[in-house]
Amino acid sequence: MTSVSNPASSQASKRIALVLESSDYLRLLDAYQLNLFNQKFQNSLAKTIQHGNGSVLRVDDASCRAVFPSATSAIFAAHKIHDDFKYVTPKIIKSNRRLHMALAPLPAGHPSTSSSSVFFEELTLLCEFLRFNFVITREVRKAYRKENKHAEIDEELIYVISEKEKVFFKALMAYVQQSWAKNSFNGEEMAKATGYSLAQCNRKVKKLTGKTPYAFLKEYRLRKALKSLHDSHSQIGKLAREHGFKSGTHFTRSFQEAFGILPSKYAQLSG
Repeated sequence: MTSVSNPASSQASKRIALVLESSDYLRLLDAYQLNLFNQKFQNSLAKTIQHGNGSVLRVDDASCRAVFPSATSAIFAAHKIHDDFKYVTPKIIKSNRRLHMALAPLPAGHPSTSSSSVFFEELTLLCEFLRFNFVITREVRKAYRKENKHAEIDEELIYVISEKEKVFFKALMAYVQQSWAKNSFNGEEMAKATGYSLAQCNRKVKKLTGKTPYAFLKEYRLRKALKSLHDSHSQIGKLAREHGFKSGTHFTRSFQEAFGILPSKYAQLSG
């Protein structure tokens, strides 16, 4: 990223919201008594946001929602948070330490002290399911350019999502959230729900998530199952059927491939 001025002194154009999420696999590792967002990182996170004149709206062991006075301060803070995260829980291998962040302008009229809204939930979904570690909207890029005399962000590190991609992803998630529990998959139905042809839908899902449509739906089911298993400790066969898997064997194999642990073992560790 091109060097910028002190974020606290940038001319504010729009308030920028930041959502930070760890991957579900990191949450899984909490079952091994590893505090991924330990006190040291929490303190660093708070200091970084404060340095950028930002306000923390909500924070817990695996996520954070904050608001900044400018695009510059938000992007500066996000880079600092990402760098600090590299040094958290050094015993965990690098490939399993994932942090995802998304930035977007706070909508006009949105309370600057509230993190409970459809807007923040949509940003959270971008963090959780897009394949990119750091996503911003075109509005954030435009504001950043304006604040820094047309300086450019490093688009090798930051993915700039277009409005059309946001609309597509919103339609995709609406379909998945409505149909994930069915133990079948219909690609044509998914494509129709997003307003694109089957081939176009397949390409767009692959570009944004890194997965085929079926693999993406399967990942969503597994994440839902992970949470259900943590919260309720249901029987594996029953849990599999409730989460769109045709058998407990298929579910167990898929769960282990995704998270590196048998669902029965995870239930024991998180019990």
